[in-house]
Amino acid sequence: LTSFDFPPESDDSAASSLLSDGSLESESIIFKKPRPPVRSWPASDEIAILETVASHWQKHERLPLADDLAAAVWGRLSAAQITRRLCAHRNWYDNAVIRLKRGTIPAKDNDVTIYRLSKLIWEDKRRERIEKKTNARNDPRGFDELVELYPCLSAEATGAGFRWTAWKGRRKRTVR
Repeated sequence: LTSFDFPPESDDSAASSLLSDGSLESESIIFKKPRPPVRSWPASDEIAILETVASHWQKHERLPLADDLAAAVWGRLSAAQITRRLCAHRNWYDNAVIRLKRGTIPAKDNDVTIYRLSKLIWEDKRRERIEKKTNARNDPRGFDELVELYPCLSAEATGAGFRWTAWKGRRKRTVR
């Protein structure tokens, strides 16, 4: 987002800014950089949660329950808040991997620690996510297979007067 800063005008400055033809002077527009994101949680809480998740993952090969994680931050946060934060961390980790491939390194030591802990937890799962996406794209389902999987939907679509065209599988409504 871009914001514009205009100098405050008093009555005297407004009168003096009028030119001889009665128009206002052109004011310079100053563009500001957007503020960096502000952490909503202390980094110590985020690191404590990720350390707990990483140690649990190494011992049991699964993620811990959110209630157990709430105890790790001494009950200051609810299980729902921790679950939302873990989802945000996973998305942050996926984006951080992309940024690292482009050459952007985390600036703060806390961010490096959070990245390393996230890598312990989600590195293998990220590969599985990518493989699932590529497999789904490489093996699209045909129309006949979809009709078999969803017979009620296909019957309702044909009953509503839709017909499928051969051109890119688009549907058109037939006029009766």
